[in-house]
Amino acid sequence: LEEALLLDPDSIAANSFLSLYWQRKDRFGLALVYLEVAARLDPSNPAHQAELGRLLASLGNFPEARQHYENATRLAPRDPTYWRSLALFSIQSEFDVRQVALQAARQAVVLDPKYPASLDTMAQVFLILDDPLSAGRFLQRALQSDPAYAPAHLHLGWLYLLRDEAVLARQELELAQSFS
Repeated sequence: LEEALLLDPDSIAANSFLSLYWQRKDRFGLALVYLEVAARLDPSNPAHQAELGRLLASLGNFPEARQHYENATRLAPRDPTYWRSLALFSIQSEFDVRQVALQAARQAVVLDPKYPASLDTMAQVFLILDDPLSAGRFLQRALQSDPAYAPAHLHLGWLYLLRDEAVLARQELELAQSFS
């Protein structure tokens, strides 16, 4: 990869793969350098922006990570993948969940109302916002769309645990395990 970069420093592929290589070696700062070059060379690619967001979040730079996730949604406003990514970033980092995650998850559901990952993401937002009734409705919708969608079973198991319904929780957690 380094040889490829010597031949063509503006190679998007070489910079992207070097970033991935350094991420796998836990050298996130170095990975960021190569990924920023790839994103600069291919500014209309939302995947680079989302990956920059993920990498920056792993480095603890949540404000800048959010900017890159939002850039991805601006570059591909009709792709629910990037709205889900923004919502999940907010959920996982607990960064402005009410504003960022709720709006992003809503947009993902609007764009693809039957996709189980979007419905499950919306449910996760409601679980964090302490609205178990809404979370349960979205989890049921996710499982109607795909009865074998393991993350929805997992989150429904969590919901049942919160309600002290151990038998139902165990059933859902076992289903999550069997489908994963």
